[in-house]
Amino acid sequence: MIRSIRSRRNGRFALAALVALAVTSLIAWSPPAARAATNGVANPSFETAGSSSSDALNWTEGTSHTRSSDKVHTGSWALKSSYTGSGTSTRSDPITVIPNTTYTLSGYIWATNTTGNAYIDMSDIAGELTLASRQAGTWEFLSGTWNSGSNTSITLRLVTDGSPTAPIWFDDISLSVASGDVVLAGAGDISCDPNNPPPAPNCQQAQTSDLLVGINPDVVFTLGDNQYENGQLVNFQNYYGPTWGRLKAQTRPAAGNHEYNTTGAAGY
Repeated sequence: MIRSIRSRRNGRFALAALVALAVTSLIAWSPPAARAATNGVANPSFETAGSSSSDALNWTEGTSHTRSSDKVHTGSWALKSSYTGSGTSTRSDPITVIPNTTYTLSGYIWATNTTGNAYIDMSDIAGELTLASRQAGTWEFLSGTWNSGSNTSITLRLVTDGSPTAPIWFDDISLSVASGDVVLAGAGDISCDPNNPPPAPNCQQAQTSDLLVGINPDVVFTLGDNQYENGQLVNFQNYYGPTWGRLKAQTRPAAGNHEYNTTGAAGY
């Protein structure tokens, strides 16, 4: 889905165009379903047996943790804990992750009662995400996001501890790259030299850049005439740089005719 709001330019340097990033040229794009995230967890619903019917392939079961068919969220199998001690866990095979990437971890837990603890975590790595059950007598969906940082692989744990007094089940465990809207924001006729301004209203680059920083878009685009009057390098450095230049790393610029008032648009 694309959402767009536009206002008209008024004269050669329109404040309306400058305020654009919030109200003129803000675009949000939702990735198509074809780009849906892929679950990195092998055998996430415990449907495939390992060495026996009570063993789940790609998982190493903890004490009194078994593959079971007596309660499931989807499919025919789940992981059941009958453990009543101080702590044990079932561990996934190592899962490859991309460094510095945001992931969504999710899963379902059924706790018979609220005595003891049941949760999904990342084996105590620094900055791990922990999803803890808080309900009883229902399949509880738990989800959260985690940034991989410098990690290249992780091992998930399905933990029961705190001396539970009744069975607990886990099912449909997922770890996938987080998805969401890709946000683009931008405008044209952006910045000017307050000592040599075009007709009023003018020189609102600081105010509009504050809006831009607040949006923090994935991509910033410029539509030309980015620095008045003539796109000189010194003016880019003194006026565009401290304002819209704060998001230079995300910017995909286009030059306008005013940039070419300097030979070869050399300042741009």
